[in-house]
Amino acid sequence: VTNQGINNQGNMWFTVEINNASITLANSNGTISWNSNRTREWIEGYSSMLNPFDDKYLISGSVTGNGVSGNPFSLNITDELLVDLGCLLFSPCIITNGETIFSPNGYSDRIINYGNGECDCSFVITINGTAYNISLE
Repeated sequence: VTNQGINNQGNMWFTVEINNASITLANSNGTISWNSNRTREWIEGYSSMLNPFDDKYLISGSVTGNGVSGNPFSLNITDELLVDLGCLLFSPCIITNGETIFSPNGYSDRIINYGNGECDCSFVITINGTAYNISLE
């Protein structure tokens, strides 16, 4: 994580680079590995350091890796993700807006829309034009 200082909008921002990360799963004897390059812009809550629940961030970037079976995948953030830590007071879901495209090699893309800014743990996954409404509550 590198603090890049203040951007043109007056917000602090960071670059986050992950290289050669992996998780080894005990039950399936497989490993998920990935690399990631993202930016995180701190858009609200910077002036109240003792209250993390008013913090909001915008995240952009991409991930590439290999799944448990070795199948390559990529994930691109196509519309910045809004992370609202205030949601932790109501729900476990902190991504409230934005869109990603998850592309597993050999399979159709999965477009994930994270909603309209509400702390409701609801999102929509679209595969081959069919939308699936998901709620984690």
